Amino acid sequence: PLKVLVPELEVRTVEQNTPFAGVVNTITVSIKANCDLPAGSTVTIHELTGSATPNGTLGIVRGNGGFGDSGVWDAYGNLTLTSVGMVRRQTYEARFNVTNPATSQGSPGVRMRASVRSVYGDISPLASVLADRNQAELLGVANGSSPLKVLVPELEVRTVEQNTPFAGVVNTITVSIKANCDLPA
Repeated sequence: PLKVLVPELEVRTVEQNTPFAGVVNTITVSIKANCDLPAGSTVTIHELTGSATPNGTLGIVRGNGGFGDSGVWDAYGNLTLTSVGMVRRQTYEARFNVTNPATSQGSPGVRMRASVRSVYGDISPLASVLADRNQAELLGVANGSSPLKVLVPELEVRTVEQNTPFAGVVNTITVSIKANCDLPA
């Protein structure tokens, strides 16, 4: 009998390593499909909007196989990765760098889609689905792990005080600061 499988991404997660404005940010994408993604199949991460990264080729910083060494990025926040051969039910990871924008922004609703190339060369598309975003706190920023959640670090409290205005006596100067995020060493 004819058996038809509807291809889908069973795992589709995305997260980032820094929420700070204007810096290089490593995005990590993990996928697991319910079918093989033979060489030449593509996975597109789309709607990763707001990045200051120009159009072009992005290198895969680190992965565990399955994807080629680079992907095609456009200024609309779409990255297309090509499979070099992925087997069903195995989770594959790709990491790539983008530049965060100079201003604060919330995390966009990142989506993923794929096109499965058959052994005969035809394409079976996977529907675009919302990616699961890691929403853990990162560096003191709520939901800071969410992709392209960006915060401009600021000092919310910044005061300087002294304990006496008199000359010739010991004067203690107190400086108080409080940032809107963690200040890593």
